[in-house]
Amino acid sequence: MGSRLALHFAAGAAASSAAACVCCAGLTPRHLSAASSWGLTAGPAATAAPARSAPHLRSLHSSPGLQMGTDAPTPDPSSAAAAGAAAGPGAGANPGTAPAPGTAPGGPSRSPGWTLTLERGIGKSYGMEAELQATGAFRAEVFPDLPIATTWQNWVKAIRSSLTSPPADDPSPPFTHYATRPGAQKVITVAANLRSTMEIEQRVVEAAGDGAVAAGGQRADVLLCVSGSHPVRTLPGVSSLLRSSLDTLRLADRLRQAGYIPPSTQLWVVANPNTERGAGLLERKSELGANAVLTQPPLDWNAYLAWLEDARSRGLLNEQLPMPGSSSSSSSTGGSGSAGSSTGGPVRLIVGHPMASSAANLSFWVSLAGCGGSVAARQLVADAMRAEAGGKEAAAAHTASYNRKLVEQVLAHGGVAGLHVMPIGKASKGLALRMLADGSLPPSAA
Repeated sequence: MGSRLALHFAAGAAASSAAACVCCAGLTPRHLSAASSWGLTAGPAATAAPARSAPHLRSLHSSPGLQMGTDAPTPDPSSAAAAGAAAGPGAGANPGTAPAPGTAPGGPSRSPGWTLTLERGIGKSYGMEAELQATGAFRAEVFPDLPIATTWQNWVKAIRSSLTSPPADDPSPPFTHYATRPGAQKVITVAANLRSTMEIEQRVVEAAGDGAVAAGGQRADVLLCVSGSHPVRTLPGVSSLLRSSLDTLRLADRLRQAGYIPPSTQLWVVANPNTERGAGLLERKSELGANAVLTQPPLDWNAYLAWLEDARSRGLLNEQLPMPGSSSSSSSTGGSGSAGSSTGGPVRLIVGHPMASSAANLSFWVSLAGCGGSVAARQLVADAMRAEAGGKEAAAAHTASYNRKLVEQVLAHGGVAGLHVMPIGKASKGLALRMLADGSLPPSAA
């Protein structure tokens, strides 16, 4: 899910909502510089400093005890794995065509720490999840780090729009002021994209430092560390020169240990089981202090099962999520360990659910997840198109069945701590509301 995990789609759905997916971390939002201060001290009375000056972060870089050892980017193999992924062995095991496994009476069974997380929209889509928030089913809300651009064409459109659209067209506040339902964890995505080390650190501290609260905003409880989806990253040889999700995670953990952000700040990461051959990359992220992993939707079911089995065999999965305000990492301010030396441990697996509303919507997700070469994933789209040919009722019945079966199959194979719901568009949000109402989408455990 590193650079491919995204949050908005263009095919068949509102293009403006394409900025909402968990897997896609794009360019720096225009509001990034709007946060005018950060609190960079570990003490209770943090002093706000202008974001552009960053005096405390400069001292962090100059402190011998906090050096990372090298400023060279760490390659993220996820993009290479996505490019070389083979088609899954058959489409029959996908939830769109396979019979639903048995479930416990009253709905799908779940682990005691079961958690639903909600992908939030930004820009023009900010605040459109109010009905879903009001259900109280979601323990965490994830905000992307975009612009909405995973292709050169969309990137140019996003730039033009940012230059021509009046500020009134964008109802979203600065990311430091994104608001969740009271009691829900706030998850801010931190994408490497084309950012320098200093710029990544700036976003980390602005999101989770004392300055967010001092400015009247809401501090992030969780940082989602990703590579990003800027189209420049797809150019040959470029990715090796840019920061990756591993660098983002390492920098965030270093700032956490140094006291620039609270020790309770959780660090989450992403994965794409459709294309990653094995869980080796997740293991590296776990060793760097990751607490949980959000995945792309398992559109190639057999590929997901192979990835899941490898993650289990490596001892990487923990079905229980930590409660808000806790961190399973050994990192802490004032600890005896050296900076950046978190002890790895099991991570919480939160599987992405697309709330697919149409064949076009599924096609978008297949493209976004980089599994267009998978026979199984293409079959999902073909099945949806066949249902749509039978009329609106047949199409609605098919998408409802697919979404329910996906939940059932994910739960039946275990290893998961929750689902990350990514309802892009009005139809997808309606599907999620109906599934919550009938119990086929289990809410977060109390």
